[in-house]
Amino acid sequence: MAHIKPSDYLALVFAQQRRQQVQRMLACGADWLHIDIMDGHFVPNIVMGAPILKCVHEQLPDAFMDCHMMVTHPQQRKVRISSKLTLGDPLETVRIIKASNMRASLAINPGTPADAIPKELADAVDMILIMTVWPGAGGQKFIKECMPKVAQLRAHYPDLDVEVDGGVGPNTIDACAHAGANVIVAGTAVFKDPNPESVITFLRERCEESQVRIRNEREQFLKGEKIAYTGILSIACACVYIGSFASLHTPISTRKLRVEADQDPNEDENQSELQSLSSDGAWAFPLIGSAVLFSLFLAFKYLNKELINLLIATYFTVIGLVTIPTALQHVIVFFYDRNFVKREKKKYLELKVDCNWVDKTKPEEAQEKNGIDTKADMYTFAMLAFSVVLLGTHLYTKLWVSANTIALCFALQGITLIGLDSFTTGFILLGGLFFYDIFWVFGSTHLVGTSVMVDVATKFDAPIKILFPKNVEEIATSLLEHGLTDLPKLKFALLGLGDIVIPGVFVALALHFDQKHASESTPGLFFTRYYYKFAKPYFTACFVAYVLGLVTTITVMHVFHAAQPALLYLSPACSLSVVLVAFVRGELKELFQFSDKTIEPFSGKVEKKE
Repeated sequence: MAHIKPSDYLALVFAQQRRQQVQRMLACGADWLHIDIMDGHFVPNIVMGAPILKCVHEQLPDAFMDCHMMVTHPQQRKVRISSKLTLGDPLETVRIIKASNMRASLAINPGTPADAIPKELADAVDMILIMTVWPGAGGQKFIKECMPKVAQLRAHYPDLDVEVDGGVGPNTIDACAHAGANVIVAGTAVFKDPNPESVITFLRERCEESQVRIRNEREQFLKGEKIAYTGILSIACACVYIGSFASLHTPISTRKLRVEADQDPNEDENQSELQSLSSDGAWAFPLIGSAVLFSLFLAFKYLNKELINLLIATYFTVIGLVTIPTALQHVIVFFYDRNFVKREKKKYLELKVDCNWVDKTKPEEAQEKNGIDTKADMYTFAMLAFSVVLLGTHLYTKLWVSANTIALCFALQGITLIGLDSFTTGFILLGGLFFYDIFWVFGSTHLVGTSVMVDVATKFDAPIKILFPKNVEEIATSLLEHGLTDLPKLKFALLGLGDIVIPGVFVALALHFDQKHASESTPGLFFTRYYYKFAKPYFTACFVAYVLGLVTTITVMHVFHAAQPALLYLSPACSLSVVLVAFVRGELKELFQFSDKTIEPFSGKVEKKE
């Protein structure tokens, strides 16, 4: 609803005892009476003290009065209407005002940013007044630079009354209404016009038209947000699910049976690139991550941003040429052909490169052997070609779809390559990153004045996050109406890859634990890394906990309109889920004693019972 309020001329009106003029304004359609109370200190003027205010109320008991207290020490002033009101601490003042059966409002000067208003105070008041002139003399020029503050408040608090006061009239109402103001204070524009009713009607119509537009845009935006969050949730969960199964290895019990059957125990394994994370590494992970994150923050702050992103793009392009084909292979195996990896390759290119450090103090048989030994067939070359096209497209267009595809490949490969050796390591990792995420999202603002995590995430131009547009419907409507011209700018919801990979490796560990249980209870050569038909109580609980944790993150982010550290919700959810299942099943001791041996190459030695 739009509210139109005649302003400061009330002082002159009542000084001349022209009560009929005020009644005329109300009859012309004014909703409220806006009354300024000035003390000569906060502003140089002295207008409308408590006695006049009381007189106004007695003469017009049914009129709604909006009192703007422009005083230096409001806590020392008392306004008596129907009850005693003492102004003091803002939140306490709001409580007292509302206890006196009145609405509470907050006013900010043109130089005060909207961000300076604490959220708890904005939630407590009924209205926020944005001054569009400096408090004091009337007839000042409208300050249009205040309009972004109005738009910001309207976006963050859609149901809050947002008021503008100062220089508002027929020539400036469109800017106010378009920004989202629904309470308009107009003094000179109304009282000096020979036909105030037409001015009030015009102001109200323009304001109400914009309110309808803003409501429609918000409904459209909320629908787009739901689509974006659903898309991000689906992508992240699919990546964790597929990555968990792709991380499986042939159980130890099956490898022992292969040895007994004179078969290669590691025939379907490629563990040369696996990175096993121990508890020592888990402790160091948040520290290393913090050092890297803060270094990037400083680099973006003091060095050339374009040069940094160029180096990052080069690095990720090279890494992508290796990562994307392997990640695509996991997807093919999961959805299409589980024999894809071990299919006999009749023609292939074999590459062997030795790269060893020679220690002359050790005999030759004790020398550490490193290097590259890989085979590439036509499928590998096809996926490599796809990778080149994908990376080239992304470098040229920076499309969010290509960025997401590359990012998902990195995430999928991260889940499959990083193996936790035990649940103890997993708990340490999630616990450490729990505090890491909270500090760099929230705590860093107290040190450097901004959220380091958010700052780096928005400046880091690389596929390390999942993006999904929040204004899909707006873009679609614009395409239908205007084609490719004047397309609205995309507004994205995002989720960092760390919020997929870190919980993902823990969910994968839960699946490994389920696999160990099942393979030991029903051993057989059929139980390979691609055999998925076994009971998965720990994986199911942990995966559901991940989904619920992500939903909670998105919900809190939507409600508070602020970036959230996802691991604040994901770490406890995933950790507690497996502990709860182990407690119910009476397997807590086994859970903490579990050591994932499948992530290590099998020696091929089997102790035979006599």
